[in-house]
Amino acid sequence: MKEIKKLVWIFPLIGGIITLIALLTPAAYFIYRSPSFTSDFYLWMCNLYFSHRFEFGIYTTIIEFDTQLIGLIPSIILSLIITILSILTITTAIKCRKGTMNINISWMVSAVVIIIATIIWMIMMEVSRRVLYGHQFWGIFNPGFGVIVPFIGAGLEIVGYIFLKKTLRN
Repeated sequence: MKEIKKLVWIFPLIGGIITLIALLTPAAYFIYRSPSFTSDFYLWMCNLYFSHRFEFGIYTTIIEFDTQLIGLIPSIILSLIITILSILTITTAIKCRKGTMNINISWMVSAVVIIIATIIWMIMMEVSRRVLYGHQFWGIFNPGFGVIVPFIGAGLEIVGYIFLKKTLRN
């Protein structure tokens, strides 16, 4: 059990790192291909989007923030929350590795808040797109790495917390 206790910090460390990496990747994407028209649209959790189109022999690339405030402000706030919690998880995992911290409830709290923030972002995108454009967001877009991996990272944080709690009991 002592060997597990020495290595339990790895789970939340990896969870925090991959959650930070996920914020740098698209959270949703849409790809349309036809003989005369091609369009790729990628959306990050902070409401940054990248659009690449090929139409009538002309390539067009757009990189900008979606300026609709109904989606922009909550997206930026949720991205900041997830970023801060991921950094907190990484720093507490490093402190646990050094032995300066025995048990840390912040891993569990951070994981739960990251999961809730990601779900809120997903719901907010669906609602805002219906209000603004009249279409189902998740009916058109596919979830990307940036919206799937925060769940995995939060799961690793929870696993680290549970292992640490169990090893401290023994």
